[in-house]
Amino acid sequence: GIGTAVIVLMFIRLVIRYFTTHPEPSASQREGIGKLRTPVHRLLYLVIFVTAIAGWLTGYQIAHLYEQPGNILPADFPSMTTRVIHVWMALVLFLLVVLHIAAAIKEHATGDKSVLSRMGFGK
Repeated sequence: GIGTAVIVLMFIRLVIRYFTTHPEPSASQREGIGKLRTPVHRLLYLVIFVTAIAGWLTGYQIAHLYEQPGNILPADFPSMTTRVIHVWMALVLFLLVVLHIAAAIKEHATGDKSVLSRMGFGK
């Protein structure tokens, strides 16, 4: 389902990222909070993978281990470890995306005007 598609698309994204050139960091990205650029991007990729895998494992457990007929969820669904991980990682992912967008807008507004145009493939 969706989790499998996210995992496949993220894998493709990582392969493309590995084989394309990256723009050099601007002056503002080499100092201060800009030094967080690389670790935050890596964290973003990691959280996306963990969220998708935990969601996929939750679905797998429900479909194969619990063998629930129809749409009946197991009684312990709210406390399933993989579901709890999925929910928390989805929240962390949401916060990272909001912060990521805010940082790009802030950088564009107050610092490097090319930050938004530099995003993309092979730039």
